[in-house]
Amino acid sequence: MERRGEGMESFDFQTAIHQLHEIYEVDLVALAMVLPEEQFLLKWKYISGNLNQQYKRIQLRTGKGVAGAVFKSGKPYIVSNVPTQIDPNKMYHYPILQFEQIKSFVALPLFKNHRVTAVLLVASREIEGAGIALYQRMMDELGECFGPLYLQELMTN
Repeated sequence: MERRGEGMESFDFQTAIHQLHEIYEVDLVALAMVLPEEQFLLKWKYISGNLNQQYKRIQLRTGKGVAGAVFKSGKPYIVSNVPTQIDPNKMYHYPILQFEQIKSFVALPLFKNHRVTAVLLVASREIEGAGIALYQRMMDELGECFGPLYLQELMTN
């Protein structure tokens, strides 16, 4: 799955997402990417394990929703119990969680050229189905890269 140096255009994100879905035995894996024409707008582009096609309508601004929060902070977002960790009155900010009935998730920022350019969501429809243990396993197994994108911002001297 890891192919260092491969460009964004030539990397098969859909196949990689499907492989992660199988490897981690979770309910949903999705990748939100920054729209090229809108620097601060994200859209779920690749998905595996979805219940429906509603994700295609979701567009998130920086700071809104799972992808928007990760994009803005540049940090992982881990929730092992959505019903207790996210205010039910604010769930409208998290459409992917509602549409896909997600109860726990790990969301990781993916970097290119020192900027977050995508957000990887690995999620479960069970409480505690995704959390710190899954995050640690992913960081150990994925290494530095997800195709042409980096899991951590590269530091330069």
